[in-house]
Amino acid sequence: MTKPPRQYIVDFPAASVRSRMMSEIRFLAQETEKVLFSPHAREQMAHRGLTDIEAINVLRMGEIKGDAWVEPEIGGRACKVVFRPRGSRVIGVVTVIIEAGDLLVKTVEWEDE
Repeated sequence: MTKPPRQYIVDFPAASVRSRMMSEIRFLAQETEKVLFSPHAREQMAHRGLTDIEAINVLRMGEIKGDAWVEPEIGGRACKVVFRPRGSRVIGVVTVIIEAGDLLVKTVEWEDE
């Protein structure tokens, strides 16, 4: 008889990277002028009825979902940050930490779609 696979295993290096990255995102998102929105993000927000403030609040209060990646064309590290505001659905914000010290929001989406 084989043992079932172990659950809830934390990859410490990845968790450590996500923690530092989330701290940096929260720090940068405290200054609204450091959060830039791509045309695609603006279009998706309008389509979904989401505002700039809602997206920025996700960056300020959310958590990284999944692994981070590098955006070579933009020149920065990227990830998806998710948050569920009270009485709402879970919002996902794909953001890039730009080397210039800003955040670029690539897209905003409902996580249950």
